[in-house]
Amino acid sequence: MTKKYINKTTLISTIVILLGSYFWHNWIVKQIPSQPPMTVIKYNEKYIPTSLGDHSWIPKNGGSSYQTEGEYAVGRKTSKFNAKSGDVVQISIKTTQLKPENMEISQIVGITNYKKYKTFIGAKEYVLTLPVEKGEYIFSVCANWDSDRHNTVTIFRVKIE
Repeated sequence: MTKKYINKTTLISTIVILLGSYFWHNWIVKQIPSQPPMTVIKYNEKYIPTSLGDHSWIPKNGGSSYQTEGEYAVGRKTSKFNAKSGDVVQISIKTTQLKPENMEISQIVGITNYKKYKTFIGAKEYVLTLPVEKGEYIFSVCANWDSDRHNTVTIFRVKIE
């Protein structure tokens, strides 16, 4: 009788510990900020103009996604900066603790056309090498904090000389 009691107690204790660890990690350690963090982009140590694209930041008690007039249209209205061929831009997230799970940088080439440039998974630094070909480019920087409820999109426009 004692052996069955010990096995049941061990099983229940293990389940409680596993569930407690899961909730502790997801609600305490991985505390997603209440407001969407700001993505900052720099070129030659200077901040460059950006615009907010379509994004979601849905709190636990409900909320909604935020839609723009379309990321291509937003990108066309964003002030551009001039850069040299093959230079780099530094991307950072203004947040106190939690970094996004992943970040995807894409070139917006039309109203619904995107060309994926780079994906970062669990990174602490984000650096994008600009295109070598001269021309004007619109980029989308999508940072995902989780799979469906928390993501931000920052758009910037660059003219490669």
